Amino acid sequence: MTILLRKQQSRTKLPLQNPPFLLKCQDEKDREKEMVWFCNVTSDQQLGDRPGLRAKFYGEPWEQPYERYIGPTRPKKIITSMNNCIEGEVLNREDFPESFAVYDESRFKKMKSLFWAAGFLVVKQDLADIFSLFDMGAGGLVQFPIYRADEKILYPSSYYFLHFGNQKNTFVPEQSQKVFPSYFNKERNLQPWDVYPEADGDVAVTEKAEEGPDIWIEPTVPGKLFMSDGLAVALRDAKIKPKIDWRLTKCRIVDE
Repeated sequence: MTILLRKQQSRTKLPLQNPPFLLKCQDEKDREKEMVWFCNVTSDQQLGDRPGLRAKFYGEPWEQPYERYIGPTRPKKIITSMNNCIEGEVLNREDFPESFAVYDESRFKKMKSLFWAAGFLVVKQDLADIFSLFDMGAGGLVQFPIYRADEKILYPSSYYFLHFGNQKNTFVPEQSQKVFPSYFNKERNLQPWDVYPEADGDVAVTEKAEEGPDIWIEPTVPGKLFMSDGLAVALRDAKIKPKIDWRLTKCRIVDE
């Protein structure tokens, strides 16, 4: 059974023995603010290196396996759903794949607790347990089935799509470092940016980034994640093996 979980509770605090860090602004040394993190884990190509799965989208036949790194051709509506997801749009259940089937056991067993499948980010139960403790706003965890090669017997684990579903519009490129303008998005009438932070503070966001959900997408930085301090620290310190490099850097909070 597929389930869409939406977390609407207030932001979860970490246990007292692991308190949130505080970031002191350079221009307001007398005031402390909660830290915000930029997460570049989506750029890890190993997360999507042929997971050994073939997808079944709603209203579509089962896809064929990859052949020599060449994946199946997909309808435009599916590509649109993929793009909407990484841009932080709210999706319906039917926008995600209906299910998957394993065609290469050896490759599938190598997948970490976070991996790409058919253009969507997937988490296993151990990571889902962490995300479910935090405010995911209009997004959430979308459970889906994975079958064995026969498309009938369920694989003995739980898997979830990571539905971002949130945008904040707090990124400030003019005060950020190591950012470069990408191709102008005429359809959405906005200027996207490629962000390659080398140190904490390279990415600047406004105070409003502290408000709302613990995970979100900035519309002008599609495909990259931003996180609250609580969520970022919980993921970074999680005792999950194999270890996931979340590629986290601290953002600098600036006045609007």
